[in-house]
Amino acid sequence: MAMQISPTIAFLKSARNPVIDGMFNPLIKALTKDRYIAVLSKFKSTAACKALHEVLDIAGYRLDQKAGVTTELRKCLFGRQGIATKRSALAHLLCPVFRTNLDGWKRSREAGVPEITWSRVKQDIPPVWKGWKQLRDEICPNFKVKFDPATDHTVKILPDDTMTPKDRINNLVNFKDVDRVGVGFMLDQAMSFMGTQVSHDIGGLWQNKFGPGSMVAKTAINTWIRLGGLDFLPSISLPTFASPFMESHSAFYFDFAPPTDTLYEQFLEKELLPSYEQIYDWGLSGSAKAISTSVLNWILISVREVLKASLALSKYFTKPFTNLFESYAGSICSLWDIIPMARGFVPFIKDMKKCPQSIIEVFEFLEPGLTDLGLAIAKLTKAKYVLIGNSRGSSSWISPKMFEQIFWPSMKRTWEKILKAGYKVCAHLDNDWTGNMAYFLELPKHSGFFHLDQGNLAKVREIVGDHFCLMGNLQPAITTGAGPEVVYKHTKSLIETCGKDGGFIVATGCETPVNVPVANYYAAKRAIKDAGYFRR
Repeated sequence: MAMQISPTIAFLKSARNPVIDGMFNPLIKALTKDRYIAVLSKFKSTAACKALHEVLDIAGYRLDQKAGVTTELRKCLFGRQGIATKRSALAHLLCPVFRTNLDGWKRSREAGVPEITWSRVKQDIPPVWKGWKQLRDEICPNFKVKFDPATDHTVKILPDDTMTPKDRINNLVNFKDVDRVGVGFMLDQAMSFMGTQVSHDIGGLWQNKFGPGSMVAKTAINTWIRLGGLDFLPSISLPTFASPFMESHSAFYFDFAPPTDTLYEQFLEKELLPSYEQIYDWGLSGSAKAISTSVLNWILISVREVLKASLALSKYFTKPFTNLFESYAGSICSLWDIIPMARGFVPFIKDMKKCPQSIIEVFEFLEPGLTDLGLAIAKLTKAKYVLIGNSRGSSSWISPKMFEQIFWPSMKRTWEKILKAGYKVCAHLDNDWTGNMAYFLELPKHSGFFHLDQGNLAKVREIVGDHFCLMGNLQPAITTGAGPEVVYKHTKSLIETCGKDGGFIVATGCETPVNVPVANYYAAKRAIKDAGYFRR
């Protein structure tokens, strides 16, 4: 019997998950209501709490071994001093976060500091999806929104496709025979989760504080279907904002300004890491900071709803269907943005000039552990590609020579370790990397692909040749600031200069703006249909 891959009211009702609500709602109450926090604050200094820590420490050690938690990862998380008091990293991972927030809550209450209020966003999103069905019927006639695993062993994103999206992406990366260039607009991650893609008239879900999850899933599914499919499926991952360990946009470690009526939450880059010695002594977890209970409430709600949305998405795109697709990336290593952002932009730029060796040494200290963490997550998600993310090492900010001295040694080691473990790399590099691309030729051929945000892709192709697959870079100035004719012409030019021998995926740089007209998406697909097939 065919499985429906389209939104229905019956599905949305069945997607409600009382089990997840039952797990998270008491936790949200316990961690965000003053009377419950007061109890937790007293409990953390009791003998019972210390005994509980000891039990978790002993029990968690075996789990650490199964999960692949290495000594280097433990050192990265807790530092040289912190690691000495712990058997299990997993058993203590959240302890600094909870301890810091309980202490911060107590100090705030004693000082009479008012709670930060996070208002709901009331941002109007333009209606850019008018005419999607006519465009889909024109570019992707007979696009199937039903899938029968007994008879359907492929899926056609464009009418002349002869391969599954999974085989296409992997063949493009490996420069093997392929039917066409790829198409992979980034509609997932934060964009799908926030529900800002204006599909099926349900954009702007920020007004409901990250949810509800079923509507977020509906947005992601509808967007994908109304575009006639892409070579990557939409996915909904936990927002980095809610990461309990230092990630480059975690609210537990970095400062954010609350959303207003006209703006989403804003990342405020400050000097949060006064000394690199702090990392050596206490690791990344030692840099956790107190956040308001309003922010904690918002984070927990977001985690709750993204889990519900992910389960809903998996009911639509079931295993036989998802097996036809390759994941963009199933894990991440972003050491080279975490430290610069924690140090603050101006202090870090000065450090690169005044004391570059200090940065090199802290990269060397953290790199083995964070790479081990990325590989452990990749093993858990069964992904083929591990994302290496970086923006501060780009040609937009520093010279190629400075990149070679400070960033490249640890980045190269991480890349090689990922390959040795049996994975490949998705290099998601923001800003302009043209000046640094020659260094990557030191890496094995076809060992990953580059998703580039800015720069001249034709020039990048001249530098790397057939060494690497490229992805990008339809920029916002084109996708949102121009009409379909310009998008068509630019996409065709990218195909001709970057993809004539394969190894190219048409995409936006980083995420896709929420106000891209649907006609511009289809203009890019029309260019692929006209110029992106290989007649072998």
